[in-house]
Parts: sequence; C-alpha cells; structure tokens
Amino acid sequence: MKVFYPVFQWAKPSMQGVLKKVSNQTEAIKKIGVEIKTLIYGFHNSSLPQFAELEYVSLEPKAGTYTKQLLEIRRRSFERAITDIRSSNPDLIYSRYFMSDPLSIMFLKKIPRKIPVIFESQAIVPKELLQQKKYHYYLFEKLFHRALSPYVTGIIGVTDEIAKYEKRKNPSAFTLTVPNGIGVNSVPLRKYKPNHNEISLLFVGSVNRWHALDRVIQGMSLFGEAKSLHLHIVGTGDQEGYLKTLTKNLGLEQQVTFHGYKSGKLLDEAFENAHIAIASLGIHRNGIKEASVLKAREYCARGIPFIYGYNDPDFDSFRFTLKVPPTDAPIGIEEIIEFAKKTTSDPNHPALMREYAYKNLDWSVKMKKTVAFFEQILAERRSSK
Repeated sequence: MKVFYPVFQWAKPSMQGVLKKVSNQTEAIKKIGVEIKTLIYGFHNSSLPQFAELEYVSLEPKAGTYTKQLLEIRRRSFERAITDIRSSNPDLIYSRYFMSDPLSIMFLKKIPRKIPVIFESQAIVPKELLQQKKYHYYLFEKLFHRALSPYVTGIIGVTDEIAKYEKRKNPSAFTLTVPNGIGVNSVPLRKYKPNHNEISLLFVGSVNRWHALDRVIQGMSLFGEAKSLHLHIVGTGDQEGYLKTLTKNLGLEQQVTFHGYKSGKLLDEAFENAHIAIASLGIHRNGIKEASVLKAREYCARGIPFIYGYNDPDFDSFRFTLKVPPTDAPIGIEEIIEFAKKTTSDPNHPALMREYAYKNLDWSVKMKKTVAFFEQILAERRSSK
C-alpha cells in the first residue's frame, strides 16, 4: 500500500504541535510497513525546527494583503499537491480535513477517482467556526460542504461525536473513530523537581479561547492564598493579550507568567519545575462535549498530572487526571491544590503515566486501527469492481 499524506498548513509556532503529530503518525505508519509520503504545503517560517518524516513545500506569496496571500497560497498549494499526487501515483490519500470552498472542491475533482480520499476530522467545523466568530469561513463551509462530500471515501473522527456528525453529513462515507495519540519517545520523561514554596501550574500550547485559561486566572483571583500559586503559560495565540490584561486587572502579575514560545531544553525545564499541567478547559466553547487534545497526550507521555474539562475516553478513569465541569465558571483552586499534592506525592507518578501512554496512547497503537481502515476501504474498492 502506498499512501500520500498532504497537509495544507503553514509552519508557524502555533502549529508546531499539529506538525509534530503528523510526523509521529507518518513514522508509525512506516513502522507498520506501509509506504507513505507526507508533504506540508504553505508559507513556512524557516526559523522553526523541522520535523523528521515531513517534506516541507514552502510557497512564498506574491500578493499584497494578508487575505490575498492566504488565497494565493491555498490555490498554489492545491495545484502543487495535484502535481505531486500524479507523480507519486498512490493507492490512497489521507489528509486532515480542510475547509470546503471552491478551491478545495476543484482540488478534489482533479484527483483520479480510482484513488480513495480519507479525511481526518478534528472538529465539528461549523460549530467551531461560529464559536470563533469566523463567519465568512462558516458561510463557505455551509455553502460548499455538500459539494465536497462526493469526493470523500472515508472519514476518521478523533471522537465519537465528530465521527457521528460526519456520518450524518456524508452517509455514504466509511467512518471510524481513532482518538489522537502521541509519539511517546518523541518527548522526554520529566524529572520532577518540586518547589515546596508554591504550587506551579503549567500550560503549554496555543493560547486560544477554547483552552479557557481565563477560568484559572479568575479562580486564582478568588483564592485567598493566591501567592502560593504560580501559573506558567508557554505559548502564544489570539487570547494572549486578553489574558495579560485580565491578569493585570486582577492584580495577579506576580502569580502569572507569560513565557511565549519555548522548545527543547527550555521547554523540558518548564515541565520539570511544574507540579501539574492544564489541558483544555473550554472545549464546550466550540459547541462540543468530546475532544482528543494533543497536549493532554504529551502531558501523559512526559509524566505530569493534568486537569481537563471535556469527555475523553482515554483519560476519563485515569487517576493522574482531574476532570472539571465544562462551564465558564472560575476553576476551584482548592480542588486543584489537593489534586496536585495527591498525585505528586507518589514519586513514581511520571513513570506510571509514561507506561500508560506506551500502552494506550502511542501512535504505534493508534495507527494500527487507521491502517486497518485503509485496508478495509481498498478491499471494498477491489471487490466492487
């Protein structure tokens, strides 16, 4: 089997987690014995580290405004991908879902019909776009998704909720649920160095509304002993400015630190010095109840207990996690402190979490299901001839 994996995503700091996932998926598929070619199309930040297993196709825009650049790069990325597909002649195309619009439909139309196209869907897209107030994208999705569906053979949802939504939208498509994973060996096991003077909370990722860090900051403002806590935010994103203003207005500038983007040893040190981590606390803001958050899997593989606020079968009964209600209410800090003290009191907690990750979350486990799905679709195609 030969798989072509095109990813239409600019390489920039906020997308490094996604590209790391794609690299780990590619590596796992290769280890199963499948030939796969993965290309990343976009206008890439050349100063960022590039991940193994990925081929970066950087397309520099010629247009002036940012909107024109987006459209130009999207069009040229699809054109280049068609050229690469024809030269590669794969048995199957696997891709992260890209928004429905005339350009994406034109791209799919040009793919030889003998090649099945499998999408991986990370969200209920219309709900997410509405919640993010991206109304023009929402309009495109509503107008063109039906025109896109006939060119899609199969869909892998990262949650049951997403897979069921996609099946309702495209009843003829094969569907499967495969939650996100992690390349466990791609991250180090943390060496926990507790600071007994304060409880350190860590968030790593893109600073967006659906992670709801405002809930933690507001919770800290209501906690009488806020000076015994410190929130470290590693990453950048749309909500960074708002959260900095909120922190200042609540008088918590000494208890909340915005570190910006970190990688390598600096990132490892951030994990080593924290008691617990924060996954997503506002997934409900995207109009969904279930999620399969990448950062939560990295936390587990590194060996740091964490809190989250959504349904996730991989963690809902895992003792080194704390599930909080999916609301916009401030987080109860007393419960967080109790959880931090309880989980980190076990000196073996990093090793136990990593063992769980190897058995349940590693991409070598997850991608076996994906490859079996590929084989099922190809077998159906052969039998229907």
